Amino acid sequence: MASLVLGRDAGRALAGHHLLLLPDELPESVVLGLVRARHPDLVAVGGATWRLGRWTTLRGPLLLDAAAAAGSGVPDPWRCAWVLECPVERGDPPMPGTTDREGLHRAFPDGLPVMAERRALDLALALARRLEGAVRVAPLPSGRGWALLRPDPLSWVDRTVLSPSWVAPEEALDIAAHAVPGVELAVEGTPWEGLAPEAVAALESTHDDDAPPPEAREALHRAADARDAAVAAGEDVLDAYALVVPLPEGGVVQLEVAGAAEPPPVLHGVPWAATAVTYSAVWWPDDPAAAEHEVPAPDVRRARARAGAVVAALTDALADEVGGVVVDADGFPLA
Repeated sequence: MASLVLGRDAGRALAGHHLLLLPDELPESVVLGLVRARHPDLVAVGGATWRLGRWTTLRGPLLLDAAAAAGSGVPDPWRCAWVLECPVERGDPPMPGTTDREGLHRAFPDGLPVMAERRALDLALALARRLEGAVRVAPLPSGRGWALLRPDPLSWVDRTVLSPSWVAPEEALDIAAHAVPGVELAVEGTPWEGLAPEAVAALESTHDDDAPPPEAREALHRAADARDAAVAAGEDVLDAYALVVPLPEGGVVQLEVAGAAEPPPVLHGVPWAATAVTYSAVWWPDDPAAAEHEVPAPDVRRARARAGAVVAALTDALADEVGGVVVDADGFPLA
């Protein structure tokens, strides 16, 4: 249940914190459910406050009246806020002319947030993107005032299927081809042609004083020969591959298939989390810099929308076959 914040003075008490602004009618359980997808160790510490990490807490929801909103720098029509309490940790200023999809370069011209503050803001921006909200960042040290970030829900189209099942490349290609015309398998390696000339020259120029003693060299050679023989005698094991879909307007959608490096937070408590297979569909535009704008050009938005349709078709088809959980680019599960 939302706590009421009444009056300008009460609003000023929130002025120095980053605020996640969400629609008034959004249930608290929806917000906390998404937070747990990224922070499964979320702990309630009382007073409508949850600990996200050693230095960061989330408090809310708070319902601000007009005076409290004015005191805390919350613009209309927002009235429901969640407070992020975290250290202020800033790095270098953004390089001139650089941009990003969330607007952080615009909001933090004196120094981009890093470490715990960046992690807190990344979570807030992810929630705002998913729930059509906004983030009111705290005033800048330079006194420039508040900035409002409203991440576009369509700014990221990537998706990942997290599954207990491994599908061989040919089978994955067959599944994908029924959903997306023009998909191709990309597993070809590069033939070994020996050391590069500069590497050979470096080895030949090694001084005798830098080389290990003869007995150590002999032991290294024996160990290397034994390893080579063991690998040659074993079966070829494919532990990753990719499918690609060339897009008519340029760029590709790539489906990368591999084991998860570590159990994703969204799979906390799932029996097969430690052995999950990831099917990650990623859009690679021809001009990546053009996509890194808070408001991309119309042609970039059209290309992104077409890529998003391909990503959705691929991941939906694979999820139907392999099961598991589909997550968006922010790691939140999709219904």
